[in-house]
Amino acid sequence: MPKNSPINTVHKIKAPMFFEHGANDARDPVVESDAMVKALRARKIGVKYLRFPDEGHRISKLKNRVIFYHELAIFLEQHL
Repeated sequence: MPKNSPINTVHKIKAPMFFEHGANDARDPVVESDAMVKALRARKIGVKYLRFPDEGHRISKLKNRVIFYHELAIFLEQHL
């Protein structure tokens, strides 16, 4: 992982986290989100992870945007 990766400070995170990642993202490898989610779950930190197999760096498909915003609203209602 890069030196400036959030994985290096994962031990400081206490709040629930929401992750979304497109599996075809050429800019940010999906393995970085996978590692963060795994590390947070190992520490018993609440994590919602949406991994879209048919998206890249941004959510472009309407069906995926609907899922994303619906799940984000639920997450925010639960944690704010």
